[in-house]
Amino acid sequence: MYTGQLFDWGVILVILATTGVIFGAVYMLWMFQRVMFGKITREENRNLKDLSLREFFVLLPIIVMIFVIGIYPDPFLKKMSVSVDQFNAGWRLEVLPESSGWKGRDFLLSWQSFCRRLSGLILPR
Repeated sequence: MYTGQLFDWGVILVILATTGVIFGAVYMLWMFQRVMFGKITREENRNLKDLSLREFFVLLPIIVMIFVIGIYPDPFLKKMSVSVDQFNAGWRLEVLPESSGWKGRDFLLSWQSFCRRLSGLILPR
């Protein structure tokens, strides 16, 4: 019989993971501020140029693809639809009887139906 201890550990792990993400974001912003807006400590760095034309054209395809994937992701999502559907079909939460007393069953069933509805919105059939 399920005693509920796993859920308590899950909450603790979620809190730890969230704290790690927040600390990581704070550190990244602090580092970016020091690197981009800090004082120049080495004199040889004072004369560095920005991107050259060659470096710009190397980065241009990457920047274009970032915008393409962000604005129109359908070609990339359609390639994943078959494997995502197979993964979703592998969830057999209905097999778990309601009498098992597992508190997370209803949440997982609602999460499963939410994911199915969301995949229907993103990837219309």
